[in-house]
Amino acid sequence: MFLPKWAVIILFVISVGSTIGLLFLLTQRSGVQTNAKPSASTTVVVQASSSPTSTKEDSSASASPLSATAEWKKIKQDSLSISLEYPADWYVNASDSAKLVVSSFETSVLEKDKQQSMQMTITRTKKASSSSKLESFLEVRLADLKKEFTTVSIPTETKRSVDDYDGVERTYSLGSDTPVVVREIAFGTRSYFYTIVLSPSDSTLGPVVDEILKTVKII
Repeated sequence: MFLPKWAVIILFVISVGSTIGLLFLLTQRSGVQTNAKPSASTTVVVQASSSPTSTKEDSSASASPLSATAEWKKIKQDSLSISLEYPADWYVNASDSAKLVVSSFETSVLEKDKQQSMQMTITRTKKASSSSKLESFLEVRLADLKKEFTTVSIPTETKRSVDDYDGVERTYSLGSDTPVVVREIAFGTRSYFYTIVLSPSDSTLGPVVDEILKTVKII
């Protein structure tokens, strides 16, 4: 069946109009999108967690302090068969072969503050025999002090070893009016008794003296 000519013309006009309208709409929409300003982008900031990260303590930072004898000097006195280490700023008098004197000050200079001074004097006594006991030596030592001082007392007495030799540490109070208090350590080897006199007894340098005593070696 054929449509009349006028009907074909109407359909052709409607088709062309629809196409033109569609193209117009598409062009307008594209233009709107092209001319539109882009919206500002949202910036997302990622922050680090506020909670601190736990770290294991550096072992080197918590290491124990440098040994007290790290920068000390060493002296060996053959006449006493003894060696020890002492602070580099201390003084040694080894001119007397019968004793060794180590002090925190020059012995020729009087210290104003005795609390900050310390003198260590080491002597030795030949044993009568290898079986001689330290107790007998201490009795003789006490008797000698009583000959020199009117009053002698022993406020404290404790066991003390030096270079693994068993000994005794005593505090002697010498005199009555203004007593002098002295620390004294005595120990024995196979052939000798050693005496270490520490004065003054209440010096604040006591801890340093303890470190020195740890370095004493019988050679």
